[in-house]
Amino acid sequence: NAPELSMLSFSLGTLRVGSAPDLLAAIGRRVVAVAADMDAQGISNLLKGVARAGGTLGAEAVSALEARALLIARDFSQMEQRDTVEALKKMRIGDVPRLIDAFRNKGRSAG
Repeated sequence: NAPELSMLSFSLGTLRVGSAPDLLAAIGRRVVAVAADMDAQGISNLLKGVARAGGTLGAEAVSALEARALLIARDFSQMEQRDTVEALKKMRIGDVPRLIDAFRNKGRSAG
């Protein structure tokens, strides 16, 4: 479920998951399944953990997380916003400008 996936992110930062594509693929599939239930902290922590470990999630997983983040943009703290944007930049995936705009406008641009 979403909280367990979020907790996994704390461990990811200590691994070199960039060299474990099967693990990232499994995480990506799980993200797609539970993204709609994730909260701002879970999204931020997961992306930060994957990016810190030198990995990336697939486009489908990132799209699911971005869609959820756009819907709940007002729930992200400033630190979570920064961590989310920096993680996506580091992974070089996703529509970072759109997400930054949603954070600035606290979700008004999300719809």
